[in-house]
Amino acid sequence: LFSFISTSITEIGTLAMANAVLAAISIALAAVTAGVTIYTAAINKESKSIQENIDKLKEVAGWGSSPIVEYSGTGAYFLDKVNDAMWRLEVMPDVQLLRDPFNHPSPNRVVAGVMWNKETITVKLPSLGNDFYFKGISDGMDCNGKAADGKFDVIPGVYLLSVEENPSIDKNFSLGSFSLSEYVAPLKTDLPMTIVHHPQAIAFEGGNIEIKARVASEIAPDSVMVYPKGISMWADNNVIYKMQRTATNDYVCNIGINKKGCFSYQIVAFSNGKAVTYPGAIEGTPLDWDFSGDDYYSIEVRRDKDALPLVTPSNDIDTEVWALDESSWISIDYDNPPTPTSLSSYTVRLKGNGRGVIKRYVGDLTRELAGKSYHTLCVAIKEMVGVKNIDVAVVTIDGATYSACLDSKTSTFQIRDLRPSPTVLCPAPYPTFLEREVAVNIDRPLTVNEIDCVELHFEADTVDASLQFYGIWIE
Repeated sequence: LFSFISTSITEIGTLAMANAVLAAISIALAAVTAGVTIYTAAINKESKSIQENIDKLKEVAGWGSSPIVEYSGTGAYFLDKVNDAMWRLEVMPDVQLLRDPFNHPSPNRVVAGVMWNKETITVKLPSLGNDFYFKGISDGMDCNGKAADGKFDVIPGVYLLSVEENPSIDKNFSLGSFSLSEYVAPLKTDLPMTIVHHPQAIAFEGGNIEIKARVASEIAPDSVMVYPKGISMWADNNVIYKMQRTATNDYVCNIGINKKGCFSYQIVAFSNGKAVTYPGAIEGTPLDWDFSGDDYYSIEVRRDKDALPLVTPSNDIDTEVWALDESSWISIDYDNPPTPTSLSSYTVRLKGNGRGVIKRYVGDLTRELAGKSYHTLCVAIKEMVGVKNIDVAVVTIDGATYSACLDSKTSTFQIRDLRPSPTVLCPAPYPTFLEREVAVNIDRPLTVNEIDCVELHFEADTVDASLQFYGIWIE
């Protein structure tokens, strides 16, 4: 079933979702056969329940790393117990997202690539020990050896893991609904060298910028470099940074930043005497006389003590508004650009009684605040008509909500003083009779770098309410 779904989903053009479906199925299996089947990516690395019940384990459906398996690849893997001294390991190819899978769909747009890379895996099963033997048994495989402390290299295929070096077993031996050596996987994607990079949202003066990139290519590049904006083919003092390879397709570079402003750059991958520059997949490098690329990645560099805006009036679509009552209608308008004597603002209008929610994702900003001295959340309201009970709330990466009630138009709150409250589901769950709120119990203090979203909750006491506000920021 896993092999069929992975292959079928890939073939119909939604490569990026293959592992997500496998994960959903394996979680469902775990629920049905608790204590027998587990999905490793859902397990906390300090989980005691797994270690206490590991002798009962018969199947593992995994992605990433867990207390049982450490894996460097991005594909799924499966472990099935054959007997007390033998396990079957199935490794699927790596899947690399190249574009946002939630953008407008098109059969002509490649969203992800399948790569048959060599990866490293560490299997920690007491029945096998640390120095077990492995052997590739699917068609076309000719690899075998002995694991070192449970660690060995793999390529996509099926392996037999055993305590004995040459166990006596038929490869066509039936293991449930499939034979021991049976293997089905999507073919590799024929991709040009592609750089996938998401720049961090902000950095701080006097600190480091960490630039991470993933290079999707059948053959690893000779080198990957960062070219800052402003370098010139006429200069002899250009500073170019080399990225270090940290995994099969991953590269990283740390650059010290000592000036507030904007750091802009391009990333260049070199292979077989050729170069490609991103963003834009432009042939050549920025130092070529005929280079045509003029797009850059950019990171805002701020001072550590400056207030950090989280929700500010703008023309973008990042700020969401939701009406919690089915009969209500809500809208948001950008009022006016700022002037030397006035600030710009938002106006949110709620037609019909009920509650409204203003929400914005800020995780890309707050992730960079670890170790910083930001601890005060500030909210500024300009005007209210027919509005009561305004709360400011933050939602963490775990889905837990912490909130406080506004008692004036300009309110400040210490992050540590926000209290747990129900998480409001926006958009609404389906079917619509389901509850709009859910309690998420997280027994630990709130830290600023765990904040994923910031919200304003308000209640209307008239059929035509409006809330005009300047924004939300953190100090």
